[in-house]
Amino acid sequence: MIWPLVASALLSITAGEGIPAVTITQDGLDAISDKCRLSRSYLIARGAGSLEFSPAVNADYSAVDCVLQSVRTTYYPNEKFGFVGNEAFETKAK
Repeated sequence: MIWPLVASALLSITAGEGIPAVTITQDGLDAISDKCRLSRSYLIARGAGSLEFSPAVNADYSAVDCVLQSVRTTYYPNEKFGFVGNEAFETKAK
C-alpha cells in the first residue's frame, strides 16, 4: 500500500499564477479540518496565499481526501495542485 508515503508528504500551496479565489485564513482551514474530521494541526495557513497540509501517516484516507477536495474547491477552484516533496521518505532514505 502506497498511502503511508503519500500521507506523510507535505502539501504546500503558494500563490503564484494561481491566486486563491478566497483569502486563506486559519479559521477557514479549521472549518475544513472540522468538516473532514481531521486534526486542525495538520492544516496550517502560512500567509500570503499559502498553506501547509501535513497529515499523520496513519490519518484516515477519506478525511485526507476530504481536506484536499475542500481546499481545492474553496481556495483554488480553477487550479491544479499536488504534493511537493516527501520529507518522511527523504529522511528514511538518508
